[in-house]
Amino acid sequence: MKSVYVMESNGHFKVGVSDNPRKRLKSLSIGNCDISLIYESQKLSNAYCVEGYLHKTFSGFGVGGEWFKIEDKSEVLGEVKKAVATFKKGDGRTYSKVIKMVKSPKTGAYIFQEEMIPNEAVKDYFAK
Repeated sequence: MKSVYVMESNGHFKVGVSDNPRKRLKSLSIGNCDISLIYESQKLSNAYCVEGYLHKTFSGFGVGGEWFKIEDKSEVLGEVKKAVATFKKGDGRTYSKVIKMVKSPKTGAYIFQEEMIPNEAVKDYFAK
């Protein structure tokens, strides 16, 4: 089981999963001394599900990889805590991670689109 964590560096937030978020902080601190661990969840059996949901939630603020530029720190922490509490209660089992290959309207290249959606919406998602 792993923990979901949030790290902050100069107004940017990293949402990730780790066995040991404090050890992960040390490894990230090598290239960035201004990084701090601001949230660590309890161990979760579905940590990757929570992480995927959060990445989708914050996708409009993405600046690369698992990093997001969001103005309000309390908004980030509130959303993370809400997701952990929801998925911890078992509600996470009602969601599925789906991956679909779609054609980019800009470049015409195919890309993979990942989303966390309710189980009952999976068939409709792939029917589009």
